[in-house]
Amino acid sequence: MGEKLDKLLERLGLTEAEYWILHEVYFTERRAQDLIPHAKGLADALGYAVPPREEFEAAEKSLFNRGLIQIVTDETLREIEAELKADPGLGPTEGLPRVGCVDFTRAGAEFRLGPPEGTFRQRSGICPWYYAPGRCRIFSTSKESLIVEAPGFFEKCTVSDPVEVGPWRSRWWRKYSRGYYVEVEYEESDDE
Repeated sequence: MGEKLDKLLERLGLTEAEYWILHEVYFTERRAQDLIPHAKGLADALGYAVPPREEFEAAEKSLFNRGLIQIVTDETLREIEAELKADPGLGPTEGLPRVGCVDFTRAGAEFRLGPPEGTFRQRSGICPWYYAPGRCRIFSTSKESLIVEAPGFFEKCTVSDPVEVGPWRSRWWRKYSRGYYVEVEYEESDDE
């Protein structure tokens, strides 16, 4: 995969297929039957050699057995809601996971987010939250990234000045101690 990534996989005890599945779960909500095809597509789209399907199937089974990922159930949602109630903050801006989709367990999220030096590259957390037609709020841990990146989300839009917020979450398992948001009003295209 590349020397740097190979060293990371060795240090974490992951196979290439496990790595791509964890990446897919991190970035996108998928139903169980769609997880492997999309994880394979992610590796391919980024220009990496794609492991065979059998390796992805073994990787998925391994991640479930190790308790790093789960299929969300009604019970899972109740547990997540209880966790959020016990540790409040704004969000999650991307909402709660849907029943039937694959998501991290708490242990999987902690593994994926890693220690302070990070097991995976961390970004400034640009997270749009659409709450009304033609309006959204975009969150980030970086005021500068909001100022630079938010206007590029839409062809025609107006963007407010950043507002500081306390604890907030993009996903239920991803809590930031502080951050910023901007209000965006945009023209909806006919494509949407």
